[in-house]
Amino acid sequence: MTEQSRTPIIVFDVNETLLDITTLAPLFSRVFGDSTVLREWFAQLILYSQKMTL
Repeated sequence: MTEQSRTPIIVFDVNETLLDITTLAPLFSRVFGDSTVLREWFAQLILYSQKMTL
């Protein structure tokens, strides 16, 4: 493929860049009794989404 025929692309990370998950803290606090569960949930979300993607 020549350089002239390449299509330029932009790649960026959406998680925590465009999505503010801290807005979910009150919900997690109410449902689980602890807003710190949000970070654990988010870490698991990233882990499983990478696994399913790769």
